[in-house]
Amino acid sequence: MCIEKARESSDEDIVIEELGKVFHLFKLMGERGFRLEEQSYRPLLLYTIDMCMVEEFHFFYDAIKDQNASLITRLGYYEMMLWLRVNNEEKIQEICNLIAENDGEEISDLRDYETNNITNFIASYAVSIPNLSVENVITKFKDLHQTLEVSPSSSSYERLILHSCTLREVRVALDIVDEMCEGGLTLSNEMLQSILQTCEETSEYNLVHRIFSTIRQYNLETNDKTFRCMIDLFLKMKDLEGAYRMLDEMGELNLKPSASMYNTIMAECFREKNTSDGVRVLEHMQNADVMPDSETFSYLISNSETEEDIVMYYKELKESGIKPTKQIFMALINAYAACGQLEKAKQVVLDPLIPQKNLNQIKYVLVSVLAAHGQLSEAIHYYEEIKKAGHNLEPKDVMNLIEKTRSDVELDRLLLLLEELNDTDYWNGACCRIILYCIWNKDISSAVNLCKLLKNKYQSDELVTEVLCDKHHSNELVMKVLFDKVFSLINGSESSHLQASLELLSEIKDKLGLVPPKEYHDSLLSAHAKTSELHNAN
Repeated sequence: MCIEKARESSDEDIVIEELGKVFHLFKLMGERGFRLEEQSYRPLLLYTIDMCMVEEFHFFYDAIKDQNASLITRLGYYEMMLWLRVNNEEKIQEICNLIAENDGEEISDLRDYETNNITNFIASYAVSIPNLSVENVITKFKDLHQTLEVSPSSSSYERLILHSCTLREVRVALDIVDEMCEGGLTLSNEMLQSILQTCEETSEYNLVHRIFSTIRQYNLETNDKTFRCMIDLFLKMKDLEGAYRMLDEMGELNLKPSASMYNTIMAECFREKNTSDGVRVLEHMQNADVMPDSETFSYLISNSETEEDIVMYYKELKESGIKPTKQIFMALINAYAACGQLEKAKQVVLDPLIPQKNLNQIKYVLVSVLAAHGQLSEAIHYYEEIKKAGHNLEPKDVMNLIEKTRSDVELDRLLLLLEELNDTDYWNGACCRIILYCIWNKDISSAVNLCKLLKNKYQSDELVTEVLCDKHHSNELVMKVLFDKVFSLINGSESSHLQASLELLSEIKDKLGLVPPKEYHDSLLSAHAKTSELHNAN
């Protein structure tokens, strides 16, 4: 009752009070001549272990040992559990060294105490030994199990597998899988995915054949994610037929391929610009009696090469009864734009099937597409609609809009977008981008005004002022930003842009006191020389 009350309380004073009562009860038992048995002290020690109460554990450990010295070995087992709980590798190693070096009566007493905890303890010890090869870790693991005459559990084997994966020893991990499965133990699906992930990280894609064979041989637990991982490995080997063959053989495991598995193949084909094979995935799905889903049609629409294909796939989606997701409408906008049908892209946002909660996200895709195709006025029109609906674009989205502007856009519109940004880093980046736009359009006076805004921004920044201490250093920082994000992008550009950049440098030197360091002069000198602008270089 005392321990339960301590478990239920978050008040430290109450916990201490209840543990004090337990200690008093133990003392009374000893005074009355009662032998302190495990059924009495076990709940207490497990509580201190669960709560990671190291000092309290050892206080009671000593009290129990003083009453009954014969319990020393059994108490050692609980101490082992404590060090496992708090992950004290040094203590774990000490106890396992004792086990390895001592085969006496005390050690044999440990052998029938909750085998699963002992085998996990051994695994934790073995994998924590520094500078030990994975082969020697396995040898140590087996030797300790033999000494204590216990058999490894699934969880202890899995610790070895994870350790092998950490060391990128995938083949060793698979050997351990074979050993545990032959011993009648089962590998968890999570562990299988860890092995597959390591195969990908080490580029040992061909091991997917062995992994799939192991799954079939031992009828291991799998799920969609596991098979998608295996499909990825086949595709990384460019083995499209192998991926299909694996899906066909799933029937032997009484499993049926899912749409997401075929979608993985389709996505990779389109990513590799293999459009014909990407489209043929739909035929494979139909032959396997697997219904396509919204993601399937999203890939097909996104990679359609004609307006007719876009219309066809969207019609098939609706006729199949699949509810269009926001990704479908985003795909429609991008696909129409890729085909040069911007008017059709604009009409997508009028589709009555669009969920109202997704409308503004879909409109932003249209904003981005229009900006990328030089229609910034139209893009800002839809952006204003988004704002009127009470939504704001993320700073990165506004920055993206500014970066996609073309040279024929009105400067006033760009400045309005700049005002939308409150994040300092994004504002600085956007300001520099608009300065670059001014150089392209030879609007030097506007560029100077923006440089002044940038300079004032840096000087008003309390943190910068505190660190840099004076305006001279602040000016140097502004020039560094300008050269990194503006003038460095002019290098190698056409001579008219180089001339405009030279004029801007002269203006900000005279009007703002911003003087570039020598290395930036050298950079511009080189750029002018390469374009035969020797007069400007002089």
